[in-house]
This record gives sequence, structure tokens and C-alpha cells, in this order.
Amino acid sequence: MLETGHAVAAGLFPFAISYALLAMLPGANFAVVAQAGLTASRATALSAAAGIALGASSLAAIVATGAGALPPGGIAHQMAASLYGAILVFIGWNSMRRALSFQA
Repeated sequence: MLETGHAVAAGLFPFAISYALLAMLPGANFAVVAQAGLTASRATALSAAAGIALGASSLAAIVATGAGALPPGGIAHQMAASLYGAILVFIGWNSMRRALSFQA
């Protein structure tokens, strides 16, 4: 039983790393919290940050549940990992394109 838990955790490790890298990029979430902190009170900014954290945690739980349901090493697992990677590349590409096209 203990080995099975480690195998599942090892299978989810690439998803966790890629999500952590994506979460570190400043984006819309950062802008919402920064705007709430600059224009409203500290409580409003903390509420915005808590809401974003709850949403991100819910999304991570859904992804982990879906990835855990796939048989490790199977074609479905490989396709899901490839699709997830493609989505991350697409989001990163759009973020970089928007950042570079921003006119000050």
C-alpha cells in the first residue's frame, strides 16, 4: 500500500512542478490582488488573495483526481500529460506575446 502511494505521488510530480512554475508567473491573479491592495483596504486584498488561492487549490485537486484516475504509463496518461503541457506552452506563449506588445 505504501509503495502504491509513492508511485501515485511520483506520477503526479511533473504536474505539480509545472503548476508551481505557472503559479509563479505574474498575471491576471497578481493584477487583481495588486489592484485591490492599492485601491481598497488590506482586508479586500487578502480576500481577493484567499479567493484566488481557493480557486487554484480546487483546480489542482481536480487535476490531481483526474490524473490519479488514469493508469500510469498508459496511452491515456501520456496523452493527458502532452495535452497539459501544450496548454501550458500556449498560455506562456500568449503571456509573453502580450507582455512584449505592451506599449508604455
